[in-house]
Amino acid sequence: MSGGGTVGGGFGGATSPATGGVSGAGGGPAAGGHGGAAGAGGSGGAACGAGVGLACVDPTWASWPMPNSLVDVAAGAPNPMKLRDNGDDTVSDPVTGLMWQRTVPVTTYAPPDATRHCAALRAGGHDDWRVPSAIELVSIVDPSRGTPALDPAVFPDTPSTLFLTTTTAGSTTAVWLVDFSDGTLDGDANFPSSPRNVRCVR
Repeated sequence: MSGGGTVGGGFGGATSPATGGVSGAGGGPAAGGHGGAAGAGGSGGAACGAGVGLACVDPTWASWPMPNSLVDVAAGAPNPMKLRDNGDDTVSDPVTGLMWQRTVPVTTYAPPDATRHCAALRAGGHDDWRVPSAIELVSIVDPSRGTPALDPAVFPDTPSTLFLTTTTAGSTTAVWLVDFSDGTLDGDANFPSSPRNVRCVR
């Protein structure tokens, strides 16, 4: 548990999920699920380039704390997940400071259309919505739950399918997707043409 529960930790470890967070020594998605033994932001983290993880793709998120599920908190992880339904079709996360679209449209979008959809969204009195990065979208995943891998009381009727992010997956011709059937990452080889679900963030 030496990663400190920050977003500087890692996808791609052999265990699920460690407090190292989301992008660590193993880098990229791995069959074992979330969380390495210690992520890039923790005491055992690998330097960028040793394993191509999200920290190397998008270093701008490395300082904010990563929410942990109640299962991990019971095992000693910091930053318990505290998602709050605002009653106006938005959800606030006091751990990350992000606000989320609560219910998502059944319509799927190709990435350019998803960008336009989020930009046009008016929810909770806000008009600055956008498509989330991979690390942002992963922050609402609760891998201790079944399908879907997030709290259905907070995010009702979420399709257990692939959701778009803006984070490129190893090249400029693919993006990371978050699979809400189990909370794992997928690289979308068909980017930018495949229509996917989207949950906007601000």
